[in-house]
Amino acid sequence: MGNNDYQSFLDMLSCERNEKKYDWRSDVSVPTFTTLWLMQQGLAATQSFFTRDFTEVYIGDSKVTNAAKAEKRLINNTLNQRELYYYQKLLRANGAKDLDGAAYFRCWWEQKTVRGIVGTEIQQRDSESVDIHGDLLIDRAKQIAGIEFFESPVEGEVPIIDRFNFDIIDRRDIFTSAEHTYSIQQDKWNIIQYNATITWMVNHADEMGFFNLDILRNTKIRGDTRGKGTHTDEYGIPKGQESGKVPIKDWLIVERYGDDWVLIKEDEEGNQIGIEPGIDDKGSQLEDAVLISVISAFAVSQGHKILVRFQQNPYRSATGESYIPLIRGLCYIHPSKKDGMGDGKCSRELQIAVDDTVNISNDRVMLGTLMTFVGRKGAVESNDTIFMEPGHVITVEDTEADLKELKIESNVGDAMAQAQFLTRKMEQLQATNPAVPSPVQTATSDVIDEQITTVRNQFKQMSFSNTFYNEFYWMIAQMTWQFAFPETLTKLIGEDMVEDFNPSLAYAYKPITSAIETEHGKAAKIRTYTTMLQIEAQFENPNTPKVLNFIKSRIYELQGAEFEEFKDALFDESVGGGGGGSTPAIQGAPASNELGIEQSNAEIGARENASFV
Repeated sequence: MGNNDYQSFLDMLSCERNEKKYDWRSDVSVPTFTTLWLMQQGLAATQSFFTRDFTEVYIGDSKVTNAAKAEKRLINNTLNQRELYYYQKLLRANGAKDLDGAAYFRCWWEQKTVRGIVGTEIQQRDSESVDIHGDLLIDRAKQIAGIEFFESPVEGEVPIIDRFNFDIIDRRDIFTSAEHTYSIQQDKWNIIQYNATITWMVNHADEMGFFNLDILRNTKIRGDTRGKGTHTDEYGIPKGQESGKVPIKDWLIVERYGDDWVLIKEDEEGNQIGIEPGIDDKGSQLEDAVLISVISAFAVSQGHKILVRFQQNPYRSATGESYIPLIRGLCYIHPSKKDGMGDGKCSRELQIAVDDTVNISNDRVMLGTLMTFVGRKGAVESNDTIFMEPGHVITVEDTEADLKELKIESNVGDAMAQAQFLTRKMEQLQATNPAVPSPVQTATSDVIDEQITTVRNQFKQMSFSNTFYNEFYWMIAQMTWQFAFPETLTKLIGEDMVEDFNPSLAYAYKPITSAIETEHGKAAKIRTYTTMLQIEAQFENPNTPKVLNFIKSRIYELQGAEFEEFKDALFDESVGGGGGGSTPAIQGAPASNELGIEQSNAEIGARENASFV
């Protein structure tokens, strides 16, 4: 997707109309697309953050279920960290992929340490009071001092920041290789760009592997390091207007992830200590160069291009595989484009059509409202009384022939019907039902719309889950395993399960959003569980309270209540079930629509929800 297309999607979202510019004609943008987009973002927010648990983790081997529980606890506790800003970042990504089809992410591990006491060790020294036999030490010339043990503090690196982090890559700041791939991990290369100051690079030199920073600091840039910056619009694009002086000049960092030819540097014992570029100035491969996964970066500014990063890819999984810390999440899978497709491309033409139709209609209303005259040429050329003013009289020879008002019909019903038609097409395109009451829609058609909306939303969630969440959760576990201090790992997982943590196993992840049910689906399940509760209560069996407690807990969960809040309301399972009485009759579903067909669960739910409106 080109930058111009993405920019046009952002303009459409912000109701910035760039198609036509008039001095006097109507030029408004109807927020049709924005309304539907906001609805989808609201739905995504309520689905993703209705609970503080974000994923379920499964594994086929029942012997290592504790490992899956430890993985789940790690992921959920990581995403609940305040410093991660997970809510803001996820919604930003969700909005971007709905517009353009794809959202790109960069992950990294943040770590900052200070010297401090990390523990103690047992040391020994000569006793000052007893000899080796335990007797009182009196004469060192005749007695051998005993050995006493003591704890000595051990200094080391104490983490003050030790956490996983990630951020969204703006669609205009990432460039990928051309071949079709199913994951960004399969791309031959990926290039991202971002702005950074020398101060930021110095502070993150160890984390990012930066070097040549002294060269950057001594490089003369026009305007020096106190050059003038520029104002930017809401998308970060420079407007070209000079602002006040800024204290530090930004460099554009162009960072590449991919295989590259390198020369391996080794110490005297044959241990690898670093790498160097394996090509010469002409781009030819050097002798003894090998091809490995490399992260390289150039700092670019005003014609200067300086290599500031060239390191072997440091990211390794628990099984020893190399991976890049980038993820691509898709809105819809496209048959030929690896970056998928979103709602923006097709919605844009419909949005332009809606805007054009409404603006033409507005022009018609304005022309029909303003007074416009037609007059005989000879009667109006030298007549300076022809103007409108309260109490003013226009003088003409013949009021019927010299001057009369031009009547313009302002009936815009057809235009409004066309705008409504186009809006409906956009709703169908995005499968988003705004649920606005309409006299021409029956309860059945409303339920059908809701079902279509639910299916499309689930389709989006499945696409995003399988392209983003699976890799995202896996990457959290791998980076934690590779970089986290032991105390950080214990804090995230807990002392009771830290020994069970095993990121090398093949887990299956299921985001909580994939398990969310619609309201009428929940209502149908509650009715089914209630019926089961009535039936099971009739049986005299010692296990009856257990069965009833399970059914009640499922009802509580479907109603949105936490199970712990109702634990005191459950039956005492130590007392056997009593039973007795007859099973109550189960009534059939009432008639549904004008055809007299019994209601489906969806229709029952729709009618029950409508009763609260």
